Amino acid sequence: MTTALDPAPPSRLAMGSRASGVLCLADDYGDDNKGCCGRCLVGIQSMLCTKKPTFRSNVILQFCISFVTLLIGVSLFIISKSNVGQDQYHGAPVDALAEIPMMMMTPEETRAYWLSLRSEILTAIQPFVAADGDHTTNNNSNVAAVGSILLLQPGAPMWQALQWMALNDPLRPLPINDPQVLQRFTLATLYYEWSGTRWVLQRSDGWLHSIYLYSSSSSSSSSINNNNNNNNNNNNNSQTNETLLPVPVQECDWHGIQCDEEMRVISLDLNGEDSGIHLVGTIPFMIAQLKYLQQLHLTGHSLKGTFPKGLAQLQALTSLDLSFNRFTTMDYYMIGRLALLQYLDLSDNQLRDNLTQGDLQQLVHLRDLDVSANKGLHGDPFAMFLDWPNITHFNIGGTSCTGSLPDQLGELTYLEDIVAGFASFGGTIPTSIASCTNLKTFNMGGPDNGSAGLVGTIPTEIGKLVNLEFLSLSANRLNSTLPTEMGLLTNLLVFGAQFNIGLHGTIPTELGFLSNSLISLYLQSTSLGGRLPTEFEKFTTLQTLNIVGTQIDGNISDAFCAVKSLRDVRASCLPETCSCCMCGSG
Repeated sequence: MTTALDPAPPSRLAMGSRASGVLCLADDYGDDNKGCCGRCLVGIQSMLCTKKPTFRSNVILQFCISFVTLLIGVSLFIISKSNVGQDQYHGAPVDALAEIPMMMMTPEETRAYWLSLRSEILTAIQPFVAADGDHTTNNNSNVAAVGSILLLQPGAPMWQALQWMALNDPLRPLPINDPQVLQRFTLATLYYEWSGTRWVLQRSDGWLHSIYLYSSSSSSSSSINNNNNNNNNNNNNSQTNETLLPVPVQECDWHGIQCDEEMRVISLDLNGEDSGIHLVGTIPFMIAQLKYLQQLHLTGHSLKGTFPKGLAQLQALTSLDLSFNRFTTMDYYMIGRLALLQYLDLSDNQLRDNLTQGDLQQLVHLRDLDVSANKGLHGDPFAMFLDWPNITHFNIGGTSCTGSLPDQLGELTYLEDIVAGFASFGGTIPTSIASCTNLKTFNMGGPDNGSAGLVGTIPTEIGKLVNLEFLSLSANRLNSTLPTEMGLLTNLLVFGAQFNIGLHGTIPTELGFLSNSLISLYLQSTSLGGRLPTEFEKFTTLQTLNIVGTQIDGNISDAFCAVKSLRDVRASCLPETCSCCMCGSG
């Protein structure tokens, strides 16, 4: 049995049994012609009926319908007529709905709009529900049923988003076939999925519960002052009305959102470090509805779970930053299908995955890759190095990744940063590195436990890296001398080769050519010997020198100690002399 307001009764699976909803809807009967006849607001349970309902059930059903119709009408009247709201974050009375042209709708119109929204949204999400790993199915009716459950589960993010659009959205009613409907619904879903009601928003930030907030003085105090203007001129001077400043209503003006000229969202950038927004939860598949999205930056939050498979639909995405969250796993193969992706940052999570060669191999436009500070992450990302001809920044530091630098490293001429410190790599430094003349950072510091690391020698070709600023070869298994060509690295700021027992010979005097650039030099726990070159006495920038645990002569001249820039000099200086050294401290 259906009512006159039920043009398209939803399925029983979609509604669930004996659940309370936001509107009084009728359920589908099914094959046995039995089901829930009514579904009413405020906890009134639905009633079971047979093919021939009794007089009593009809009376109760009519009472439910009348009660809900009255309640919705009263609620809409209160929402539309309220003049004063309360700023839940700042405690200041604020005018609600001022200057927002929210159209009044009858309960029947609201109900029809709700059903139309629901139908449009169900149609739109079916492909994404089917694609998502948690809801994969080959049965279209099952897909629709799962989608209905997600949409109509009371209290679920999608359910809350639908309720907001139907009852509280100041832009309602939007044309159902308007692309803004799905875009606005998607953002509302994200808001509820990520605990948006707990965000500390400013009035200018927009989003759902702040779009009614305005910067204004206390309406009550202003009213009192206006009523007493003729009796108290002093109060008139101290209490004045401020101009109401409307907050963003269009989603393109909300905090962290950018749109193109056609009002399509192209960037969602919610940085947890510089705002009152903290995201909690997972990334829902609904985000794939933002199909024009080019940037998705959600760094510094408490997001977890994985990346839904349906997000491979974001084919316009060029930048993805999910760093500093709590993700434990990622679908790298799916990320690898984001053909235009240039920037990928998954650093500082809790990833425990295995990166295989085929995962990110298709990202031919990739320029920046950062998966650092994920100790459980393993695999061989170096095997994909040559598949990224445009790679500029590469960071696997603080992971358990293995592999070695490819012999053809010199083909990657755009490289500026290679960071693999504390990872479990091996191999040698290829001589082709000479072609990487844009390289600024080469951090190949080995793991603390000495179980892996670079072997072989430091090639003389390293002297051709004229733009190099940071060079770390610490904690490796090198068997080499320091090449004199290092004196050509006139932009070098920091050089560390400590904890390489196989590093021998003397400190080349050519390092003195770096007198106007080098800031820190770490050579402790090596087999280097000889004396500190007198050229070091000409340094103007050197602040830190550590030669503890070496065979370098500890008699360091007073002329070197007179270098004004020195802050920290450490040497094994007993029984030798060094007036500026901290002796024997590594």
